[in-house]
Amino acid sequence: MTGLKNATKVSPRGVWVAVLIVVMAFGIQLFLSTIIVEDAYRTSELEQQHLELERAHTAALEKSDAQDSPQYLAAQATDLGMVPASSSAFLDLESQSIVHGEGWVPEREKVDASLVPNAVLEPAEEEQPAPKPGESTKKKEEPAVPSEFEMSSPSTR
Repeated sequence: MTGLKNATKVSPRGVWVAVLIVVMAFGIQLFLSTIIVEDAYRTSELEQQHLELERAHTAALEKSDAQDSPQYLAAQATDLGMVPASSSAFLDLESQSIVHGEGWVPEREKVDASLVPNAVLEPAEEEQPAPKPGESTKKKEEPAVPSEFEMSSPSTR
């Protein structure tokens, strides 16, 4: 027992300080972990919102491209009463008359823009298979336009 008598005494105040430091370290770690998890959820929300905005942007670009297509422009021009020119006509300033180019044809009938279909303006309807007995008829909504981040890159092999 002589070994225990020579041991240095630890004051009760030192023990409380050590316990307090350990508890504070655990508290700080818990606080920081909570902040990191909250930020991870916020990041996930922002990534989802970014993906939805990318889809909307892509859909808007496709709609704009569809309205710039020759078929759409021809249909709009026909609706306005415009007809395609059969040949060119020029104003002769000296004789103050209209000079028609070669192969002049008076007037043509309206253009039928549906002769060349535009798949972007009028997508083909897909047949839906009949639901199996007991299967829900409500299908999962998928975005009209997939995001460029969801598409796989093309293979060059």
